[in-house]
Amino acid sequence: MLLSTIVDLFRASLFALAHWCGGSIGAAIVVAAAALRIAMLPVSLRATRRRLVREAKLRALAPELAALKRRYRDRPTELGPAMNRLYEAHGVAPFDRASFVDSLLQFPPAAALYAAVRGLPRGAGRFLWMTDMVSPDRALAAVTALVTAILAWVAATSGESGRAAQFAPIITGVITFAILSHISAGVALYSLTNSVIGGTEQVLARRMLERATP
Repeated sequence: MLLSTIVDLFRASLFALAHWCGGSIGAAIVVAAAALRIAMLPVSLRATRRRLVREAKLRALAPELAALKRRYRDRPTELGPAMNRLYEAHGVAPFDRASFVDSLLQFPPAAALYAAVRGLPRGAGRFLWMTDMVSPDRALAAVTALVTAILAWVAATSGESGRAAQFAPIITGVITFAILSHISAGVALYSLTNSVIGGTEQVLARRMLERATP
């Protein structure tokens, strides 16, 4: 099948990268994940900027949305059309097709690399303190969960989210640790690299928006 062929190609590329990284499959995972994210940066950065703009517009509309909900409290069937009119008046599409297309463009290569990392054979190689990138590593899972929680906290605070969103970093960190502590260290390393680059991408997108805002 085409999908398995692509995954095998990505896995072969990982071993080729490991050769250039002194035989370290862990370093190859980091390089491959980083290279893929950087290659997709024009698409992902555009999508991130669009999402941040949309979130800012929705935050600005929050008082008007609350007023509409109060006005149509006894007429729920009229609330939806009223909200749609408000969104249309402020240029907020109910469904962001461009973001959906961007997600579709990013998903296939990311999924193929993930599958290649997850399918590494046992004994593929060492990295830092880890003796096997196939076995779970709770220390790496904890580091990844901490980084993910910090990035989620930064996103929540910089986005001026409500009080409920302030608990999101804790929940995100706990869920991340629960998942990564039971799957391969290679996948955790892949996730950590993605989180770090994703956080950097968020910072770049916010700075670009700040410079573009008069």
